[in-house]
Amino acid sequence: MKSFLKWFGLGFAGLIAILVLVGFLLPSSYRISRSIEIQKSVDEVFPLVNNLKNQQKWSPWREMDPDMKIEWGSVLEGKGAKYSWTGPKSGEGSMEITESVQNEKIVTALDFGQQGQATADFLFEPTGDNSVKVTWGFDGSPGMDLVGRYFGLIMESMLGPDYEKGLSHLKKLAETGEAANQVD
Repeated sequence: MKSFLKWFGLGFAGLIAILVLVGFLLPSSYRISRSIEIQKSVDEVFPLVNNLKNQQKWSPWREMDPDMKIEWGSVLEGKGAKYSWTGPKSGEGSMEITESVQNEKIVTALDFGQQGQATADFLFEPTGDNSVKVTWGFDGSPGMDLVGRYFGLIMESMLGPDYEKGLSHLKKLAETGEAANQVD
């Protein structure tokens, strides 16, 4: 029995060592993105993202957590606009627009509390007289956090479908005026 426990302990320690070593070899950052073409001008689509209350009309997370409570900052649009949320499904966090270039780009800083921080961006590329390609990206950097590096491997499958749903809702709102969510 002692021999079995000894070999089991050595095997377990070896497995942990391999997981740690592989963790250090995993990328220390990740990026996901999704795009959609919207049949409206960039002038009509940009405000639906640049204004935080407008974002809530198409947000996939607002739809998943309708009991989410939002505390709005004093600025709701453009650089410096901020809100924080608390919800039974969405947890808690905050988002602030850190850069807003009219009809071109919006960058946001996300703070998920103990779960870390990340950056999201929206790029707007006119594709015709009355259409625009919107690309929504997400960047995370777990640095030396080994669990975070492993988590980065599944971010694509976790966030990708939500981004697709959100962009689909944005397209519907821009093209038809129909919002996916009610906003307080």
